[in-house]
Amino acid sequence: MSHTEIYSFSPAILDKFSDFEKFCSGEQEITSIKTLSQNTELLRRETGTLYFNRWQVLWIRVTYPLRWIGSLFFSSMAKLSSCIGIESLARRCTVLSQKMSRSDEQLKHQEEYGEKLLVPASNAHTINSAGIIYYGTIPYTSLLNGDPLLEALSFNNLYIMTGVKEGIESFFKTLEVVEGQSYSKEEIHKAQDRFETTYKRKGILAAVRELHEEFKDEKRLDAALNNLYDAMIHSEDGPITDHSADLSIYDEGGLCRGACFWFLYLYLKTTESFEDDESHLIAVARQFQEGVPPQGAFLQTLKEVSPLLHLRKVRNEEDNIPFSELQEDSSSTINSLAPGAYRVGLHRHSLVYIKIDEDRGYQWDPNAGLLKMAPKELLPWINEHHYQSEESHSTNVYFEEFFLDEVDINATQEGVI
Repeated sequence: MSHTEIYSFSPAILDKFSDFEKFCSGEQEITSIKTLSQNTELLRRETGTLYFNRWQVLWIRVTYPLRWIGSLFFSSMAKLSSCIGIESLARRCTVLSQKMSRSDEQLKHQEEYGEKLLVPASNAHTINSAGIIYYGTIPYTSLLNGDPLLEALSFNNLYIMTGVKEGIESFFKTLEVVEGQSYSKEEIHKAQDRFETTYKRKGILAAVRELHEEFKDEKRLDAALNNLYDAMIHSEDGPITDHSADLSIYDEGGLCRGACFWFLYLYLKTTESFEDDESHLIAVARQFQEGVPPQGAFLQTLKEVSPLLHLRKVRNEEDNIPFSELQEDSSSTINSLAPGAYRVGLHRHSLVYIKIDEDRGYQWDPNAGLLKMAPKELLPWINEHHYQSEESHSTNVYFEEFFLDEVDINATQEGVI
């Protein structure tokens, strides 16, 4: 495989872990960011100026009709291609349609945020993600020929693990409604292990039959099985999927999770190269100005990325804030957060918050871009832009702090990427 191919996505990189690790290393992006650190004048902007200057704004507005026609054309081509079964062409046309409207969306964000917007972003695939756009899905079994690390990180396996746990807990709670009926934690844990093993090997029907046979004398068995199924389908980590199904690597709806993971990784890997926090973040944010790089797009597929990127994640449940309480004074939570790099989990969205100190911080939203935002401004901003009372009332805002793990820190200090 050529050097260039390793830095773009194709299923071939999944045949060899060293190639896959090279793809996820971000060497090209890290080199680009470190190069910018040597000329920070390119990253600075005078106070009171906007990202797009007056001539750029004029050009965007004058050329809007042409881009609108182009966007409509590619959108129509995407629908037509999908109807006739040419899915790879449909995906490419969708990306081109999104690209046509990108500058208009970014100009709207500048009009909304003014000089707070340091670098705009685009929560969509880039043309550079050609491999992901072309393939769309890959066989789940092709993940490094069943490499246990990547299997454990993939959505399918974690859906099963979490879904089974929630389903079995619901199953036993239903059985225990009968007076005098109770099960020990050990019995429940063993039942969960048996169910999960059978599910993976033979499918969900075989697992349910096995459970039915084991508890066939229980009075509330049918109700318990129904509740098990409902809990698995509505698992907090997503619906149970077929373990043998293809893994989707193309997401038309947005790439916020994967983008945030990749942003945090690039930020932490290049911290030592910058003396100025703002210049550093602008350099990282520039990597996402045209869209989400292919690595971020692929990470969107995975549930857990920390081991893959050699990151360490810390989440304190005490810092969770129910969406319904955002309109109240929750400033104590933000004040209690130590300066650091955080992924902020919202209802169906993720963003990055870099807390510098008690008065300074920066937020990177894949939908908008890099914004100057003091800690006290973050929660009111989330409440204004992401709180939807009918959908969000039962969910939390949560904070995950990320660090380079100790092994990776030593490698970075020695100059090894």
